[in-house]
Amino acid sequence: MTPGNHTRKNNRAGFTIIELMVGIALTAILTTVVYMTWNTLSTHTTVQKRRTVLRSESTRIVTQITSQLRRADNILHLDRNRVVFTMNDGSDTICYDFDGSELRRNDIPISFTGPHISVTDFTFHDDNSNDGQKPYLITCTLRMKTESGDTTSSQMTVFVRRAQSENSDNSFSW
Repeated sequence: MTPGNHTRKNNRAGFTIIELMVGIALTAILTTVVYMTWNTLSTHTTVQKRRTVLRSESTRIVTQITSQLRRADNILHLDRNRVVFTMNDGSDTICYDFDGSELRRNDIPISFTGPHISVTDFTFHDDNSNDGQKPYLITCTLRMKTESGDTTSSQMTVFVRRAQSENSDNSFSW
């Protein structure tokens, strides 16, 4: 070795501070991307589950009501938000009523399996083509929402037996 020419041995056993900072930054970016993806998927799954429960509830209630109407012995009253009918040879009177805020069956509020579900509209519509006919095609529409703002609507038209005669109290016998 010459006195002015020093050879340096390059002993690199570890990482430089710059390499460590780049590695930490890349790890932080990847972790953030994974977290944001997971959070988005989790939120989407929760929203879809809530909407599915809402649709299922709406369909369940409309199916129950139309099924009972289909088997009704006698429809005593039918208007936009209320239907009253008898079943089992007149021994059971069933009334579905919506007062603008609550859907009730025989004056008892209908409970829902999902949390924070409310009824926004519930209507019956007489779908008979002639004004003189007695009700036999009835459409039932139910609109519901959750407190988070999700909404759904279910509608079914039920064919009930054609009325044979109108009773003195303006009800229809089948």
